[in-house]
Amino acid sequence: MVNIKKIIGWLLSPEGLSFSDRLILFVSKLKYLPLKHKDKFSKSFSILIPVTIKSPYGFKVRIHDGFQLNMFKSTYEPENVKLLKISKNSTFLDVGAHYGFYTLFAADKSLTGKIISIEADKDTYKNLVENVSLNGFKNVECLNFAAWNMDEEEIRIYKAPNGYPNASFLGTGPEFSLVKTITLDRIISNYKISSIDWIKIDVESAEVHVLEGAKNALSVTKNVLIEIHTKENRLKCEKILKNSGFTMSLVSESSAEIYSVYAKRINQS
Repeated sequence: MVNIKKIIGWLLSPEGLSFSDRLILFVSKLKYLPLKHKDKFSKSFSILIPVTIKSPYGFKVRIHDGFQLNMFKSTYEPENVKLLKISKNSTFLDVGAHYGFYTLFAADKSLTGKIISIEADKDTYKNLVENVSLNGFKNVECLNFAAWNMDEEEIRIYKAPNGYPNASFLGTGPEFSLVKTITLDRIISNYKISSIDWIKIDVESAEVHVLEGAKNALSVTKNVLIEIHTKENRLKCEKILKNSGFTMSLVSESSAEIYSVYAKRINQS
């Protein structure tokens, strides 16, 4: 049965920043409405031209498609957002920043702190930089690298199938790009970072490689929020984090063996 109230809410929220943004967004959704309940990739609808919205968290975002629109709603990963306690001078590393949800969320709160945002996919990186620039954040450094366990390697990053806007070093097919690697240890050395409040990691199955290249970074980190793919990777990641002085708790898990894990430094107040 069609829920009219739900459809109207979907059509009208979130709002574009200007009248033209609101109109373009509304028409784009209206054109897609007949397919919304049939297509399992219903968030992938095209927007006629990019629009700017103000997220429920206060920062602005440039939206190019339905996937991006979905990521900047108040219902996006609520368990993770609830955990993040960002102060005005926090240091935050966003590893696998994608379009920048967590980067923007942290930068909006950590006004005098430091945000390092790492994204491997070149097209997604452009959107990330666009969103940071749109908000005028001066405390964010965006890096177009693949976080890894070795520096200055060159690896293939494959596009996800079905138009889904993710990229992974695990994959096949013709759609890939070559990306330089960097370790988190190299990053904290380059930027002379001596203390990290939060590291968020979402790297589509490369999480073990990231942690292997973060021995020094983890030693000065208070909190880690990490998405882990497969039970095997979860065991490896939790072993590294435990040996680095963290205690773990499971935030959420999916039937596809994707786990969101929160690691907190032992004896942290």
